[in-house]
Amino acid sequence: MAKQVKDNVPPFPMVRIEWVDSSAIWGWVAHHETSEWNLSCVTAGFLLEDQSEMLVIADSLAFDTNGDVKQVYSPQAIPKVAVTRITYLTEKRK
Repeated sequence: MAKQVKDNVPPFPMVRIEWVDSSAIWGWVAHHETSEWNLSCVTAGFLLEDQSEMLVIADSLAFDTNGDVKQVYSPQAIPKVAVTRITYLTEKRK
């Protein structure tokens, strides 16, 4: 069943996710350069899926003429082990 807009409320909650990313440098670097990284990230969007091991969010939603979600823009999966905080910006729709 397609997700629909109901009472002008999108079918997915908006969230702000704080998480820690991984990083790499290709090639040889000075040892001190490896301890100076800030890997903290913040991503906001529509929470499409809350799975056991990951969260899937998207920047934007596109609807058809019936109000069904037809497409999502720029979906991103974030492993839950990397998530440090989730803030709901809108309520979860029942």
